[in-house]
Amino acid sequence: MSLSEMESREEIGRLGPTQRELRRLVSAAKKQLNDTNARGLSAESKLVHAYQAILICAKAALRANGYRVTAGKGEHFVTLQSLAHTVGSDARAIRYYQSLRKKRHDDLYDGTLRVSGKESDEAVGKAEELLKAIELYLRLNFKHLIGD
Repeated sequence: MSLSEMESREEIGRLGPTQRELRRLVSAAKKQLNDTNARGLSAESKLVHAYQAILICAKAALRANGYRVTAGKGEHFVTLQSLAHTVGSDARAIRYYQSLRKKRHDDLYDGTLRVSGKESDEAVGKAEELLKAIELYLRLNFKHLIGD
C-alpha cells in the first residue's frame, strides 16, 4: 500500500505542511527523548516517552508528505503504519512500534503497563534510531521545509 492508497481508503487526507510545524514536531520528538533521561523516571514512563517520540517522528514524516490522519480512523495506528511509505520502515519495525502503541494504550486506559529496564532502554534506542532516520529523510527530501 502507498500513501495515495491510504488516502483513497480515507485513512489520511491532504494538508500542506509548514516549515514551522515540521520544526516543532522534530523539536517535540527530541524533547520526548531527552525526557527519557530524567532522574528517577520509571521504566514504564521511559517507554511512554520513547513511544511518544516515535509517534511524533512518524507524524513529521507524514506531514512533510502533505498528509494528515483522518479523524476517527485510529490516528496512532495509521500514523505508525505510514512509516512504511515515508521513510521505508520495514514490517518488523512497524510491528515493534505497534507493540509500543498497545503497551502505551494499556497503561493509559488500564494502568497495566509493566516493563523492564531492558525493554524501556530498547524502546529509547529504537526512538533514537527513528529520529535520526526522520531527520535525514527530511534533509534529503524536504530541505525547503526544514531549512538549515
